[in-house]
Amino acid sequence: MSLPYDKIGKAVAMLEASTDAEKLAAVGAIDRLLKSVGKSFVDLGDAISAMQSSKRILPRSEAASTSASRNHWLQTARWCRIYGIGLLSEHEAEFVDDLAASDQRRRLTPRQAAWLELIASRISMRGAA
Repeated sequence: MSLPYDKIGKAVAMLEASTDAEKLAAVGAIDRLLKSVGKSFVDLGDAISAMQSSKRILPRSEAASTSASRNHWLQTARWCRIYGIGLLSEHEAEFVDDLAASDQRRRLTPRQAAWLELIASRISMRGAA
């Protein structure tokens, strides 16, 4: 599952509380939110780092050199996972996360492959804007 950024954002804002107890409660709330989607603070840190670097979107060609490569879809999914943060719907993010965590021997259906390419194209266009 993708990170619930809206809820995490509200909990992070609670870190401005005036007492240490309220701040600790905010950290606990963030931890519970992350665990509810199978993520950790490390995943949150990675996502924030990726958001910072996504301001300068790399060409997809660096992630997947040719569509003929055996694991092109895996490279594309991983590229989408990094550069699609904040750009994808929850359903799209879950799809990309699932693919990026897959074994390269997995075979995509034509419909899955088409959807992945559509997602990657949209990310590329938004990054070029």
